[in-house]
Amino acid sequence: MKKLLFEKVFEKAKKASGKTSKNGLSDFLSFKITEDFNFKIANRTFVRYYEKYIEGNGNIGYEPRTDLLDAIARYLEYKDFENFVIMNNTELGDTVSKSSIKTIGEKTETDKKFRERVLIFINKNRVTIVVSSILLFLFIITYSINQPKWMVWKEDHYEKISFNLKKYDVSQLKLYKAEWVNDFKQIIPGCGVSKFFKDDGSPNLWYGKSSEGKLEYFTHYGLHPETGKTLKPITNYIIDKYICNR
Repeated sequence: MKKLLFEKVFEKAKKASGKTSKNGLSDFLSFKITEDFNFKIANRTFVRYYEKYIEGNGNIGYEPRTDLLDAIARYLEYKDFENFVIMNNTELGDTVSKSSIKTIGEKTETDKKFRERVLIFINKNRVTIVVSSILLFLFIITYSINQPKWMVWKEDHYEKISFNLKKYDVSQLKLYKAEWVNDFKQIIPGCGVSKFFKDDGSPNLWYGKSSEGKLEYFTHYGLHPETGKTLKPITNYIIDKYICNR
């Protein structure tokens, strides 16, 4: 039955695409199955099955997965591969036995009854299910909001990270602050280039000493990322003495 499925799908691809080579047909089917059913399948996979089922290369050991068989059956306008087997077995007298078809039919009927029971349960407990879903959604949102977030200093800026003691030392981890991640940067100011003060006269730059005693400059107030000491606002004295050297 798998052989029949692939014979039919390559025949349909030939009519739809106008292509005749196995590579051309495989490219077409790979695109159509991915595009129409959101089922990603490489063209090389179709080439292998063309060689196995159309050219009769029995040495190719690859067996198609059930989800691929279902996707191809849907492309052929069947519900799934089981439906394809049922619809094609009687008229073609394939090797699938009548007992197999009966088993498939019984399974389909069982699935149908199960779905009916599920729908009945949902209808009887609709209010409970809706309320539970809302509570679960609120719990997830609340948990996400209240989860502590973290950041680490990377060279000249902060980056938001997940808590990971295998990757980061505990001394590197700092509680996440959005304004620090977005605005806190270490820079090298230039005389006549950097804007040291805002239009209202408030500082636009802060400074502090590194662990080696070197002055370093930052674009946001806060703590020095390495020493943890509070940064100081820029002054004309610091600008003249250490930046502009006047």
